[in-house]
Amino acid sequence: MKSFFRRYQLFIVNIVSASGLLATSDLCVQILYEKRETIDKRRFLAALGTGIVMGIEGHIWYSYIDRVMAQRTWRGVFKKVAIDQTIGAPFYALTYIV
Repeated sequence: MKSFFRRYQLFIVNIVSASGLLATSDLCVQILYEKRETIDKRRFLAALGTGIVMGIEGHIWYSYIDRVMAQRTWRGVFKKVAIDQTIGAPFYALTYIV
């Protein structure tokens, strides 16, 4: 039961951090770069929603990679990065674009 709560807590943290970072970055662009007088709420909510989806996607993907490749060596790390960049990154890009 304890491991269930740890896993669930990590899931929530991943969603909150991904959506928070994406929404905050959109706010910064709107305020600091575009120098908008008012915030485009629809765009902000779209960034927040995209972050939620990417947080869920990332949690599932990285949990899978860690389970399948449980190696804790430098070689294992490089394999994980290579797999992430060749298989995982295109899906993240599609999520962001769509």
